[in-house]
Amino acid sequence: MIRTFQFSAIVLFSVAAICPAQVFTPLEADEHTLLLYHFDDEGEQIVDAGPLGLHGIVVEGEDRERVSDVLRVEGVSGQALSLGERQAVLPAETPDELRGMEQLTVELW
Repeated sequence: MIRTFQFSAIVLFSVAAICPAQVFTPLEADEHTLLLYHFDDEGEQIVDAGPLGLHGIVVEGEDRERVSDVLRVEGVSGQALSLGERQAVLPAETPDELRGMEQLTVELW
């Protein structure tokens, strides 16, 4: 069962400028990182490269039903995740580090 979260999706994507000659390298976690999803892995699970290892899942609709047929497409560097209109990525569980947070920063590309 998926728990209801009291926070917006906390997601960090790899950031890179689009340039044919550039080598793309994924971001690495630093001391401020809680979750780090690159979305370039394969399969159903969204791997968390951050320090907590809180792998994510794709859910759909108001009931947040788990999506088992996650759509992967070709990305700028490796695979990319393609979400449907009513789909979202959530950590599989709510980490203690996120409970009671009043502010947070979300980075994405």
